Amino acid sequence: MDPSHRSRMVAVAALALILSSCSEPERTHRFQMQTAEGIVTAVTTGGPRWEGELFSYEMERELVQDPEVPASLLSGRGGSVTMDAAGNHYVVDSGSCRILVYDREGIYTRSFGGRGEGPGEFRSLSLQAHHGGVLQLWDAARALTTLYAEEGTLLETIHAPDRRVQAQYRLAGGRLLRTSLHSRGAGRADRDYVRDRMRAAVTDASGDTLAFFQTDEVIWGYNFADGRGSLFMFYGGSPIIRYLPGPDRVLLATGVDGEVRFCDLAGELRRLVRLDLPRTPVGPEGRRRIRDWVAEQAALAPQSPILRAQQDELRIREHRAYWESLEYDDAGWMWLRVPEMNEEWRERDGGRYRVLSPQGAYLGDSRWPCYGGRVERGRLLTLVREPASGGPRALVYRILPAVEGLTYP
Repeated sequence: MDPSHRSRMVAVAALALILSSCSEPERTHRFQMQTAEGIVTAVTTGGPRWEGELFSYEMERELVQDPEVPASLLSGRGGSVTMDAAGNHYVVDSGSCRILVYDREGIYTRSFGGRGEGPGEFRSLSLQAHHGGVLQLWDAARALTTLYAEEGTLLETIHAPDRRVQAQYRLAGGRLLRTSLHSRGAGRADRDYVRDRMRAAVTDASGDTLAFFQTDEVIWGYNFADGRGSLFMFYGGSPIIRYLPGPDRVLLATGVDGEVRFCDLAGELRRLVRLDLPRTPVGPEGRRRIRDWVAEQAALAPQSPILRAQQDELRIREHRAYWESLEYDDAGWMWLRVPEMNEEWRERDGGRYRVLSPQGAYLGDSRWPCYGGRVERGRLLTLVREPASGGPRALVYRILPAVEGLTYP
């Protein structure tokens, strides 16, 4: 080989090595906590403390049906599972609008609630909070909060002032926390772009506002040309405002900025958890789609509030959101659901989570054995469908540490 050619090859290889080392961010785990002006800030940089699977999941039990009941009690149309201190399980079944109660062995014992318009009945049903022996349940169709004791006694019903309210929590002293979604957008016949923000207010018994909260905005893009109204662009994860009844805090997050904020009920920021981590490129096809989207948006409305193209294009073009949703368990651990990404575009796999300790440190990743659920008392509680029959199953998994030195919960 010509020596000059060999020298050029060595130089090119050295340059490629330098460029790759410069473009690849350092992934050494670092975690710092500091307190300033009453705000505790926890920051993780570089990457997780542990690589590989952080937990394993051991099937503990299935919540079985009463053999005397000819048809399944579970509708299979969504819901959630929660537990009490005695180990009883409560399945909030959205389809039947009932709360099904199972003992600590997973055997069905009773139910309460039901579909209807009367006291303690629901037209739609979801679980808002379970704390202090009380289930706070939300009927979105009627903008109504219903409080049930764990034994099935109806305690209170609270109407929201209007249907823009998306969640409502009863606080101590007659106060309420109400959340609502505020959207603004622009579009045309076949496309629609929406910028969403969650807002919330704490009110007293008379309805006067005591505190106000709001998240950052997130961007959605819908494609109506395919006849299905499918989502073709999603940047930032769903905006989240959640009441944490144990510590009496309000959690705010969007997933786009790598931050989770905790405020007190007076609206003051008390704790900030930040992930300053390398992000994953969306790939060449993803970059092309985003460039087309930015150009189309700029042509649609040059001064559009939907997309601040000059500021956002660079952030969107090369990176994806940190997470899409967040679970906060009763021990203070956070589970951030992360979308999977391939080199061409994006493939969802809703089972992968980034796990943060109660102090806010990013410990590692964990792939759930199911899509979605609640984490309580060291267990993953979920409703799933059997692929073969399509029938619903209520399952309880015990969460076990899979790395040496990790204790959970």
